[in-house]
Amino acid sequence: MSTRKHKALFILALLVMGGGGFLFTLDPISDRGLPAVPRECFDKASEYEQWLCLEPYLKTLVSKGSVRYAMDEVQRLQDEGSVNNLFFRIRVEGSGLNLAEPISGVIRLNHLEVNESYSPVFRFEPINRAFTKVVMVVQYLDDAGRRYTSWLGEIDVDFLGCYVKPSEIDEEKHGDLRLEYKDHTSHAVVNIEGLTINKITNISKELPGMHLCSFKEESSRSIIYHSAKSSLDDSDYLSMIFLRSIGGEESLHSALELVCHASDIEKSSELKDELMSHLKGKLLESNGRLV
Repeated sequence: MSTRKHKALFILALLVMGGGGFLFTLDPISDRGLPAVPRECFDKASEYEQWLCLEPYLKTLVSKGSVRYAMDEVQRLQDEGSVNNLFFRIRVEGSGLNLAEPISGVIRLNHLEVNESYSPVFRFEPINRAFTKVVMVVQYLDDAGRRYTSWLGEIDVDFLGCYVKPSEIDEEKHGDLRLEYKDHTSHAVVNIEGLTINKITNISKELPGMHLCSFKEESSRSIIYHSAKSSLDDSDYLSMIFLRSIGGEESLHSALELVCHASDIEKSSELKDELMSHLKGKLLESNGRLV
């Protein structure tokens, strides 16, 4: 068995798509700056044994790599190569998701150059909230004719964008539904420092799995309305975000109040927790401080 190093390695980026789908994006990367390939694995007697040997190394590549890094590294590759006969295989373990497309769970690609990228798409339908794991591997031949099997990662299902999906309603309908669900309301408040109210408003408009119904903006306050439906039972999810500056229009101290409505208190509480977690993460990424 040859011990020649791979000319190209691959990393899989997993992005949750609206409506219960998942987008898998494949980009080539070099192995510079990452752990060295364990060449002894290529001396194993069978492909299965090679896979067992390479698994820890491949998991390290997935956890430490990124799409941005991958594309930068492609430009620095000195020796170009290609891979052929790629088979993307997916396995669903659990009853929470159904693989809707492709039914076979396999996508084939004949050829891929190092400076090319390809995005195989697998679509899922949520069935229930049971714990479900989705695993994906790619099998391929390199330009020297050697066959490899690479682990490409596992995914966790997000509540936002999978179990809830955008529902396009107007502000009037939003108000009617809030009145209908007035007894099933959950709310949370957080104070933010270091960001303008305009920046916080823009962050609050972009909520995964939620439709932006309408918004009202003034110099020191904003109100934002979102709506969604359950992918499981078609029930409604509603949110309102109230923003106001504390200390004047130029202040970098603001208050955010999130109010959620749903058909029962458990659903509105879950929506509140998920949205607040998302908002806090985005605010911190933007160098805001939560106080």
